[in-house]
Amino acid sequence: MDRELIKIIIWAVVAAVALGILWKKGLLARFRQYLALTRMELKKCSWPTPDELKTSTAVVFVSTVILGIFTVVIDLVINGTVTGLLGLFD
Repeated sequence: MDRELIKIIIWAVVAAVALGILWKKGLLARFRQYLALTRMELKKCSWPTPDELKTSTAVVFVSTVILGIFTVVIDLVINGTVTGLLGLFD
């Protein structure tokens, strides 16, 4: 028998034993219940329309660019200030 086939069989047995243990402890039923409750909650959510999603994406993109520019400008100002102050002590 090929070594890869033996590895696959071993992993299949390990997975089956793990699922058996989870089922015996009731964890699979709890996970199934969690998924059902999550699905119910997601149905209650209001989802954006494609136009709202495009607008929100544009706002986030523009805000990110503005924040990036602000960060670079502040960094340059602080760097210039510190460099200037350190130049006074030379």
